[in-house]
Amino acid sequence: MREIRAALSEAWEVALRRVHGRQAVHDALVREGGGWHPKPGGRLRMVSVGKAAMAMAAGAASVLGRRLDGTLVVTKRGHALEDWTELLLDTGCPYRCIEAGHPYPDATSGAAGLALRSFVAELREQDLLMALVSGGASALTVMPRPPCTLQEKLLLHRRLVDSALPIDRINAVRRRVSAIKGGALARWSRAPILVLGMSDVPGDAWHLLGGGLFHEPPADEEASEDELLRAGIRLDDLPGAQALLRAPRSSTVAVARSPGVQGALLVATLELAVDALAPWARARGLSLRRRDAVLRGEAAIEGRSIAREALDLQAKGWRGLFVSGGEPVVTLGERPGVGGRAQELAFAAAEVLRGSTGVGIWAAGTDGTDGPTDAAGAYVDGATWPRMEAAGWRPEVCLTGHDTFAALRAIGASVITKATGTNVNDLVLTWVGDPSGDPSDPQPPH
Repeated sequence: MREIRAALSEAWEVALRRVHGRQAVHDALVREGGGWHPKPGGRLRMVSVGKAAMAMAAGAASVLGRRLDGTLVVTKRGHALEDWTELLLDTGCPYRCIEAGHPYPDATSGAAGLALRSFVAELREQDLLMALVSGGASALTVMPRPPCTLQEKLLLHRRLVDSALPIDRINAVRRRVSAIKGGALARWSRAPILVLGMSDVPGDAWHLLGGGLFHEPPADEEASEDELLRAGIRLDDLPGAQALLRAPRSSTVAVARSPGVQGALLVATLELAVDALAPWARARGLSLRRRDAVLRGEAAIEGRSIAREALDLQAKGWRGLFVSGGEPVVTLGERPGVGGRAQELAFAAAEVLRGSTGVGIWAAGTDGTDGPTDAAGAYVDGATWPRMEAAGWRPEVCLTGHDTFAALRAIGASVITKATGTNVNDLVLTWVGDPSGDPSDPQPPH
């Protein structure tokens, strides 16, 4: 099974290279012909927000260079890697980087929200703002809308993330209590805005990406207190947030006559990452199959489904790479353990694969992190569950308690990467090979 893991690791690297923030932004700006100029006397300024913010900013700096007059980067702690910061320093333009909390926002996220709003509000009419947005911005930049307090906002965010609500509904709630989400940040700018986005949301919808800092949602995507109560989310101890969710929708007061977003371009998506796997598979004589259903349900249920589908394909004689992706959810109980949605998906798949041969599953977050752990995800196969049992773990207890990280790490099943420079959702790669190891079948490279 080591050969299968090596093959899936190679495929993973191929997919991520296609959507790396630095290269994706660089290529997009070059394709556009470099026509990113402010009005006479104006400044070209840049904000880059999200888990891929530093890589995306480095890509822009590699094209725009000293034309940049100031840059603000907000990213997750540990995602401001040295080789990306060097490119920004080489431009000679003033830049500031704030590393904040994710998946749970913290006080630094509040400071980042204020800094971002101030940066945008200080723009002049003749300036031009380039905004680079990737997933994670909702937690990294927090600015509560009164009467909601920062402490209420942080608590509400944690409850939303720990719930079973899908990302579009979570964002609908966060917009109601935010002074910068749902397109509100754009309204603070006197300058026109050009947005380059890296999508980690269903349908690549702009109003969901990064909480919709620069794009307003459709009118019918409102959230209500009743919806949260049905999801088991309490609001009685969050009076400011509760008042906003009960009140009629109204726009955040901002600068009048804001020119808003003048152009928006997606530079990286999960679809592009998957597309990169087709030539890789062909070069190795492998078939490639994409799973029809996007990952949106409970991670454990999704993991079991993928494993069953893989075993069914194997039984029917199909061999190759089976690919799926999306953003599954994990509904946490009162006292959950430590893990993440990709690890939980893989863990549940391992239970179904138990005792099988020829099938391996690599599930990981493309940003290099999964939940509040240092793992991106995990690799599992038919030997994973028995190995955990042999090492003294009770995997069924770990799974029901959402405590998957320690057991996977103990047997070497964790996928550990540094920050990847991208964030296009979770990617699940499944190798479907021959159970007998027949050398006539396409085999993973040695």
